[in-house]
Amino acid sequence: MSMLLETANMTVPAVLGSALGFLLGTYRERRLEKRREQKEDNAQFEYELQRPRLVTQFDPMSKECVTPWTYEHQPCPTSATTIPKQQTVEDCYVSVFVINVGKNVCRKCKGYLTYLQKEEGGNWVPVPIQGRHELVWSFAEEIVDLPPRSSKPLNLLHLDGRSSSLRLTIASGLPAFLENAVSAPGKYLLTVGIAGENVDSQEITIGVDWDGTWNGQWKEGTLWAEERD
Repeated sequence: MSMLLETANMTVPAVLGSALGFLLGTYRERRLEKRREQKEDNAQFEYELQRPRLVTQFDPMSKECVTPWTYEHQPCPTSATTIPKQQTVEDCYVSVFVINVGKNVCRKCKGYLTYLQKEEGGNWVPVPIQGRHELVWSFAEEIVDLPPRSSKPLNLLHLDGRSSSLRLTIASGLPAFLENAVSAPGKYLLTVGIAGENVDSQEITIGVDWDGTWNGQWKEGTLWAEERD
């Protein structure tokens, strides 16, 4: 009996010691794992903090978004002796304003027309555009780098003052099937996507109420940005 008690007295501390060692080891391992996770979270947070971040804006009252362009045009002579006077032409570009509010350069930024709709009978009906089409930045650039806290207009529409025609500003040239996509009078919704390296893509939808006439400026309420979800 005494031997059993002595053996039990020796076994209990050993078992308790083993259990305590296991618990301490598990606790230390869990602490180390939590520290690793915290470091990873901090690194991810710092990475996200330093990334470029794009914001899209459209204000029909801003010259960055609705840009007039006046130039002199010499019409072709109607005869060998009659030379027409130069005419002052007022074109206009409608653009989405893109801002990099992040802390790093957003490289290889591109803008695309991704969706087009026209109002018919009170409903918005999709206009087939066969995929997405790259748009042109101001000064005819197709790809740009946006430094931190910088901005640039992305051209969406060009209104030709000579012919009073409204056209899309597609980078590679306007495909034949899009030649008159927005030329007819009516209401249109144009969805634009912005993408670049190491940045979340952005999207904005611009509304246009085009009556087919042009006197040098857009009428109030004929250009707008759709509310975002």
